[in-house]
Amino acid sequence: MPLSDRTRLGPYEILAPLGAGGMGEVYRATDTRLKRQVAIKILPPALAVDSDRLARFQREAEALASLNHPHIATVYGLEDTASGTALVMELVEGPTLADRISQGPIPIDEAVAIAKQIADALEAAHERGIVHRDLKPANIKVRDDGTVKVLDFGLAKLTEAQGGGRDDPSLTSPATMTGVGLILGTAAYMSPEQARGRAVDKRTDIWAFGAVLYEMLTGARAFDGEDITEMMASVVKSTPSWAALPADTPPHIVTLIQRCLEKDRNARIGDMAVARFLLAGGGASTAAPVAATHVSSVAAPLPRRTAPWMIAAALGGVLAGTLLGWRLPRRAAEAPRVTRLQMSVSPAEHLVGSIASVRPARTAMAISPDGRLVVFAGMHGTDAQLYARALDQPDATPIPGTEGAAAPFFSPDGAWIGFWTDNRIKKVPAAGGAVTTVAEVPAGMISGASWSDEGSIFFTNRAGVSRVPAAGGTPITVVQADATKSERHVLVHALPGGKEVLFTSLISFDWGTANLVLQSIAGGERRVIVPGGADPRYVNTGHLLYMKSGTLMAAPFDIGSRQVTGASVALIEGVMHARNAPNGGDDTGAGQFAVSASGTLVYATGGVAPLRQESFVWVDRTGAAQPLPGAAPASYFGPRLSPDGQRLAVAMRGEDRGPDVWVYDVRRGAPTRLTFDGGNNPVWSPDGKRVTYAANVGGPNNLYTITADGSGKPERLATSEFGQTPTSWASTANAIAFLQRTQNGSNGIWVLPMAGDGKPHLLLESRFNLWHPDLSPDGRLMAYVSNESGTYEVYVQPYPGPGEKTRISTAGGSEPIWTANGRELLFRSGTLDRHQVFAAAIRSVSPFQVDAPRLVFEAKPGEYDQTAPGRSWDLSADGRRFLLLRAVPSTDRPVAAMHVVMNWTEDLKRLVPAK
Repeated sequence: MPLSDRTRLGPYEILAPLGAGGMGEVYRATDTRLKRQVAIKILPPALAVDSDRLARFQREAEALASLNHPHIATVYGLEDTASGTALVMELVEGPTLADRISQGPIPIDEAVAIAKQIADALEAAHERGIVHRDLKPANIKVRDDGTVKVLDFGLAKLTEAQGGGRDDPSLTSPATMTGVGLILGTAAYMSPEQARGRAVDKRTDIWAFGAVLYEMLTGARAFDGEDITEMMASVVKSTPSWAALPADTPPHIVTLIQRCLEKDRNARIGDMAVARFLLAGGGASTAAPVAATHVSSVAAPLPRRTAPWMIAAALGGVLAGTLLGWRLPRRAAEAPRVTRLQMSVSPAEHLVGSIASVRPARTAMAISPDGRLVVFAGMHGTDAQLYARALDQPDATPIPGTEGAAAPFFSPDGAWIGFWTDNRIKKVPAAGGAVTTVAEVPAGMISGASWSDEGSIFFTNRAGVSRVPAAGGTPITVVQADATKSERHVLVHALPGGKEVLFTSLISFDWGTANLVLQSIAGGERRVIVPGGADPRYVNTGHLLYMKSGTLMAAPFDIGSRQVTGASVALIEGVMHARNAPNGGDDTGAGQFAVSASGTLVYATGGVAPLRQESFVWVDRTGAAQPLPGAAPASYFGPRLSPDGQRLAVAMRGEDRGPDVWVYDVRRGAPTRLTFDGGNNPVWSPDGKRVTYAANVGGPNNLYTITADGSGKPERLATSEFGQTPTSWASTANAIAFLQRTQNGSNGIWVLPMAGDGKPHLLLESRFNLWHPDLSPDGRLMAYVSNESGTYEVYVQPYPGPGEKTRISTAGGSEPIWTANGRELLFRSGTLDRHQVFAAAIRSVSPFQVDAPRLVFEAKPGEYDQTAPGRSWDLSADGRRFLLLRAVPSTDRPVAAMHVVMNWTEDLKRLVPAK
């Protein structure tokens, strides 16, 4: 009989009924001793006389009292009263999850947050041998602050030691349940084994968890019907509509729900820890099943000094097969299941970006041949290093000794991890141990490397493709790049046997000229095997993978004949691809993907980098900025004002093309395209009638000139096998200063006279970098930048010489500009924490005397663009204002997660049949 208001049960005063179920009636009550409100569940009188039920109720109280968890309603005590046995519990205010779902589907972020708390509660209960057996939205409360509480473990039973105990058939058979109205688990959330009256264990709760998560996301039950019989039939026989899930549901969440709702509980997720891992974006829990023979091979004894992160990897098979409890039906003819999920880079914050971008410029990830360990270059705060993550673990672990590392790669046997740092190729044992140096390499030249099965490491540098023994040694060039064509070789991949290599060949930084090339390292004909591709990788299914404008492509490839045998197929769009980088040195073409010999794919999304966007601003000598009217944000390079200050010449890059020179009317803001075959680093003639620029027409960048109104055709001014960059055209000297390497490989500042013989001559040569040469208006001085002191500084020396050079900057300097009267030299000085503009007053030219630089203004670091070797700012004719490029905030975000596809090569073979 229901209790009335103000009924006393010992110290508890009944206030109002809250609900009733098969195992008890629940009331709101006041604890008169502790002055708090509680929930009291009373065993119904019809069952109170049943000794078995009373014993079950006692066990429930004992079991729940052992749980102390923030997401489980707390049990305060057990009271035997004249009205019956009462269980005193925490009163949880707020709507149930069923109330929330009745308002419509729950957004993915909110649903995942709720599901994580439910998973935590169930995992805590399962660890104590408690199975809820009645998990449903009505038994889950969601407080206003978002806290979740799982209620009503009224059907919980303590599992036997081996988890194999059965429920009493008289209590669990559908006939009995419908006969007496006691439904052990609401039918829509029952597992198939529960509906059939069979033994239940924690996998029953995992089924219900999947059904609840499905209902949160769709607003509809996974299994439904007009009555209990139809519901149970649906549970046992039907499959939920996966198309009902929102289109933006992450793949790992879809996988989680599907694996929770496997009707064969041996194929179902076996532990709530797996669900928690997947909810956090982890990758281990959807790993492919591990066969027993595979497990035993992984569980072999490990060396004493094995690194902790490698112990985790080595135990991966055991954990996947036992802790995670995943076993699929053994069907010899069934192909491995392709499973997609996301993997967090935690505890790293994101993949290592480049200096100028949040994106990796070099290959940032590698996967072991057996597909169990992912190594990536990660960033935590300001610290970069390699991390290793076993695919059955929730987090990665830093690899000691790999600080500053990039471009990781595995040895063919998986025993070593190679990487690049400190201008060296290094390696570290995969089983843990000391880092050793393989070879010294030029700075910034490693976009990726490949460890061949015959014991060599191949990489690319300025000379072409190089090789070094993996045991250590001196690198030798095995494929020479043609410097006369500004040819670049990047992203090498060794084919099986180590006698041939695949690599990407292109002219300068023009990806429109890129091709996938195959060549024997012993010499012979170089063959283009895929036009327009980049970053080739051969996989043992008989396929060639490569990148093309942010899309992962594949073509059938016969390893015997070394030939592509069919058409290429686009596989995955939006794979991160290092193209359009704001810094040329980062424009490597590296694709962020890796494939294991066992068939697992790991990759990052992001596609081709969005073009850098900048806007023009006038900045006065106080640092106050004002936008330049009419010039919309775009990807600009090398702005130069005409001598009268009325026009602006600038290179502008498009999404699908390299830069061309445009001219803006400063007053009206109207742009006119000046070149149509490429152009960069424009420089005005002293009379403002012509523009000189660099263009690569069938070869490296050379000097061209064109009339400023676009009425004439481009005229070639110089021809060289080396690239040329114009920087200054002085009126009195009537000469163009430009940058060009020398025949011996040194850096050089050259001058092209615009009268007389018109032949270029070398003014200054150095093994150090030489940038930004600028002739003074009177043609008597040359300002330039060199890093000969160890930092980039501004120097001045007499032109055409001879004479002693004078260092102008005192703490770093770049991009010098003379005022129109030649009485002042301005330059910029940028560091990670500041950006400053300085001015040095020229007291006399001969002898040369200059005052110490004084600060003109200071800006936020990164606010205004700085480039090399040509400059990225200019000065108004009156010397009062600076024309600068202000960066438009990028929409690009660091890469904090990677996608993992288990057994991905099954998809590859289906989509791209090998010949």
